[in-house]
Amino acid sequence: MPITPPSSGPDLGEVHHLILDAERCEKEFERTLSGLIADSHLVVLLTPRRATQIASLEALRQRLPKWPSWRTSRPWILAGRKRARSADSAPPYSGPFIEDCQSSDAYHQQVTKLLAQFDWALFSYFTTYHDNLVTLITTQKEWVRASDNSPLLIHHQCGPLPLLQRLPNASYYDGGKEGLYAYQLACTQQQIPLLLVQINEDDPEYYWTYDHETECVQEECWYAAPLARLELYREFTVRRPPYGQHEHYRLYRVTDFGAYVDLWARSSDENSIAIATLAADCDVTALERALRRQYGLNLIREGDAIASWAYQLIYGGGAAEHHALFHSRDPSLTHYIWQAAGQGMISRF
Repeated sequence: MPITPPSSGPDLGEVHHLILDAERCEKEFERTLSGLIADSHLVVLLTPRRATQIASLEALRQRLPKWPSWRTSRPWILAGRKRARSADSAPPYSGPFIEDCQSSDAYHQQVTKLLAQFDWALFSYFTTYHDNLVTLITTQKEWVRASDNSPLLIHHQCGPLPLLQRLPNASYYDGGKEGLYAYQLACTQQQIPLLLVQINEDDPEYYWTYDHETECVQEECWYAAPLARLELYREFTVRRPPYGQHEHYRLYRVTDFGAYVDLWARSSDENSIAIATLAADCDVTALERALRRQYGLNLIREGDAIASWAYQLIYGGGAAEHHALFHSRDPSLTHYIWQAAGQGMISRF
């Protein structure tokens, strides 16, 4: 199903869209948040049930110590006005909120409605189960300059609405079609993508499978046959903190579509090996550097350095609890993925 074009709304001019790393740069985020509140005439905490005026960062923290962590307060929004307006009080905002944005038009409506009433708004970013990332949207340039050279900033774009057509990331559910849209994108570019796999070579029995018909264990690694149909491109080992464990990775050129699909189809199994699909221009040195980090591969933070585009799965805490994350330096490629997946598959707004 193609994405529905966003409905019209007020002309807001240039809209700044920033992704902020509130988890790894907590002190910088608190300073930014404090500055926004101090420089605003009115600040409001918006929840699905009410709008509450916030006078200071301390007042916000007394009310919501963990905001904007998705773990405790994901749907809520903090928004502010720079100058007084007529009848300036906490205005009603009926949504959509993050949890309601199961379509491209809903996200567009969220941004449009917020910036029609406020000069800036902060809410939890939508593309990860684990990280505490925050979106700042604003029409005010002065609130952007302070973040531009800060480690807090992951991404900054500016332009007219709709934003969804220019976002660097797409998150969506692709159960049963894992890796498919990334491969199709590579085909449109007439390139052979790369598949990153991770294998525990010290424990081959981990990858053996049980045959329910014969009631016997197949004493061979399940991935051996599909990997044999791909072309090995690079192999390397990285040592990750905090315990210094060694992890073995291989990069394959995807020369066989069936093998590629077979490898991604096991992504919900404990002994799956597929990690990411990467554009052919992948910088292997940057990829190794990203994999050495304690938190593992994170395309939102490091995708630009690794490849022109990349795809991975973000895992939750239960069986088959994952969604796809696609990142591209070129927003038109990300929009291609939105179109391929369809608005009903958009996840984690």
